[in-house]
Amino acid sequence: MKDFYNYSLNGVHHQIELNNKIKITDKPKNEINLYSQKLLLKYVNDLFEKYDIDYFIVNNTLLGYKIFSGINIFRNYIELTVMDTYINKIENLKEKIIEDDFNIIINEKYIKISTVFINECTVTMFIYYLKQDIETDQLYTIIKDNTYYHKFYDIYPLEKREYEDIMISVPNKIEKVLKNYNIKTDCIEFKNNKDDDTMIF
Repeated sequence: MKDFYNYSLNGVHHQIELNNKIKITDKPKNEINLYSQKLLLKYVNDLFEKYDIDYFIVNNTLLGYKIFSGINIFRNYIELTVMDTYINKIENLKEKIIEDDFNIIINEKYIKISTVFINECTVTMFIYYLKQDIETDQLYTIIKDNTYYHKFYDIYPLEKREYEDIMISVPNKIEKVLKNYNIKTDCIEFKNNKDDDTMIF
């Protein structure tokens, strides 16, 4: 007999099948927070599409796509990656982003975009930089001082996939990229980790 995990997001019922690879031991994040994350992702997705900035979801956000076909219901933030060649282009959009009532911080490690949506709910997105190692020709990202390497065809060509009701960009080889981030998809436990609610760099 199959076992399912059921939850709602913005009034829409979701269901995933539980198996020996997936274990859920806690309640998901607040529904308002999850819906606000989706609004933030939609804003950035639409903005980047308009200004021809390629991005893709990574890390726990990519895991959320794989398991939930949408928001990772056990995380408080969204994670994206862009090639470092796009940093100046995003810098030029900083004024517009602020005018749209979003906060943005750009530094040498990441871009942080945040805002307040429903019921004073603050949501955050971290955008990491994809760089190229000239010696090995590999691509890499740095998150919390950890370096994660990718082969070119792990990432490219990017694909557009349905994510809730948004078409977002995902890497070419999802399983391989998750493995590159040390996320084991053959044994996943979802739980609320208070230490992981906000990223500290």
